[in-house]
Amino acid sequence: MKNKTIFIADHLGQFSKSVSNYLYICGFEVIIVDNKADAFHKFRNVQPDLVIIHEFFFESNLSRVIKIIHIKNKNLPIILIVSNKLNANIVNAFYSYVSDCVTVDINPIVLLQKIQRCLTTLAPNKLKIPFGQRSLYLPQASQILFINEERIILLPQENELLLLLCNSLGELCAKEELVRTIWGQKNQKRHLPQDHWSPNLNDLVCRLKKKMLPIDCIHIENIKKIGYRLCLK
Repeated sequence: MKNKTIFIADHLGQFSKSVSNYLYICGFEVIIVDNKADAFHKFRNVQPDLVIIHEFFFESNLSRVIKIIHIKNKNLPIILIVSNKLNANIVNAFYSYVSDCVTVDINPIVLLQKIQRCLTTLAPNKLKIPFGQRSLYLPQASQILFINEERIILLPQENELLLLLCNSLGELCAKEELVRTIWGQKNQKRHLPQDHWSPNLNDLVCRLKKKMLPIDCIHIENIKKIGYRLCLK
């Protein structure tokens, strides 16, 4: 992550003062602005790798500014500084069209972890699937995140199955198609019939169902002897 540039738009300076030195020590170049005129001018010249904006910096124009940033560089991660601690989570960030939300008093070490995550798994070009208003599925990170920062960690095949079901939300995924996709390479190597993997698929679906019990807005429906589909409750 060294030699990455972080652009901080902070109208009061409280946040930037508390974290800038730590980020500099960690190898980042930090550009700080405290007024709108400087923000637009410096942003164009700097071309940062990550942007941190206080939610009150652009006031009512914040959503428009975020949209402009995404138009200029859709892969640029944005972290929003929020005043309400209840809103400082990735799920809320998803619905605000940013990568993550933090509070002014965040620990610099925790902020560094969030920055590293934004520069890898949470960039806007990475696939994110909303599960209602309180949870979010991140296939690249093999996990489901909740608004209270709890998370469900998925094993590789669980993650692959869930992504297949998500890509066909509400539609039937035939057992043969799922087996072919998840175990197809093993089939070719071992020359085993697809029926050999059916019990493995049943076990995989059962494990995934158990892990997804805390999510009350969706469920995996079993269409007997045919396949499975992901449904909204």
